[in-house]
Amino acid sequence: MKPFPLGLTLIALSFASTWAQAQEWPRQPVKLLVGSSPGGGTDAMARAVADKLGPLLKQSVVVENRAGASNTLAVDLTAKSTDGHTMVMGVSTAHAIAPHLLKLSYNNDKDLVPVAFVGSVPNVLVANMALPVTSVGDLVKLAKGRPGQLNYATSGSGSTQHIAAELFKDVAGVFITHIPYRGSAPALVDLMGGQVQVSFDTMPSVIGHIRNGKIRPLAVAA
Repeated sequence: MKPFPLGLTLIALSFASTWAQAQEWPRQPVKLLVGSSPGGGTDAMARAVADKLGPLLKQSVVVENRAGASNTLAVDLTAKSTDGHTMVMGVSTAHAIAPHLLKLSYNNDKDLVPVAFVGSVPNVLVANMALPVTSVGDLVKLAKGRPGQLNYATSGSGSTQHIAAELFKDVAGVFITHIPYRGSAPALVDLMGGQVQVSFDTMPSVIGHIRNGKIRPLAVAA
């Protein structure tokens, strides 16, 4: 697999290369693995793809969530699959970032084949509604006045959300504590509940909560 151009949330579709040897495909239902928890942006996009892909392939496409290890658990399972009918919804966290941070048991170039570029979505800086900020400037001022007292949530260590937040901290000169989760959905639950104060998350994950007035958008990284 060629390296993906690094976007904040670059999403691609990949699958084990074993099926390429088959003359007729698919011969059975297809599994589409997602490396994050249900309810997140990647999960939503995977289910949208599966809904359209099934009729085209004339086979059911079943989405399975295998959250963990910075989205790499699902990729690892796909790389090691032998049925030729297991795919993974790839994200830049697993394919472009993790190989530089983690010791992985799969090889992007040898064990996976890129199929289609699905889309690229921006990260959004969002805050708990009770946090007394309405702009990035407000957040910087508050964080400088409360060093180490504010927390930010991400979908996991090494994720694009994590990198975006750390870059923000470095540029703004603030210290906000990182709280990693096993996906965007549980992270956003705690953000809305006030256990964490801010998050850099993807647009598909946060847009519904923004529209419902449950979290406050401060900036878009696009």
